[in-house]
Amino acid sequence: MLFNVRLLYLTFMEFIVYSASKKIEGTISYPVSFPSSLPNGSCMIVELKNILKEQSYMITYQVIYNPTKFKDTRYELELPGNDVWQPEHSLGLGLFATVNNGWCANEPQKDKLHIDDFVAKKQYVINTREVINGGEAVFGPTIEIY
Repeated sequence: MLFNVRLLYLTFMEFIVYSASKKIEGTISYPVSFPSSLPNGSCMIVELKNILKEQSYMITYQVIYNPTKFKDTRYELELPGNDVWQPEHSLGLGLFATVNNGWCANEPQKDKLHIDDFVAKKQYVINTREVINGGEAVFGPTIEIY
């Protein structure tokens, strides 16, 4: 792993501090080769996962309909309460996106991509402490579509 696991475990006090709703916001960037327009019915799905020691699981996702590289595309993901995503056990939050080209799954489906779909260059990892100690809105990374 590229990050130090010991730094990501939350102390009890950091866990208590997190009580207000939090959002992770950011932008999407497209390569020059991205089509100038996608067929109607296309969508982008941005996923936020909780990364744990043994596994990861989906916390929330956002569907952005008819994305275009000529319009600023932003994502905004609201975190549920602590009891749902359990930040005290989190090693980080994974952020990933797919663009369904000409169709829309309407929810994340990791095993159902079509040949013309686009995906993020990588899964981006957000430090859990940055989310807990940040304000109501935490600025996430720019997701690069490939």
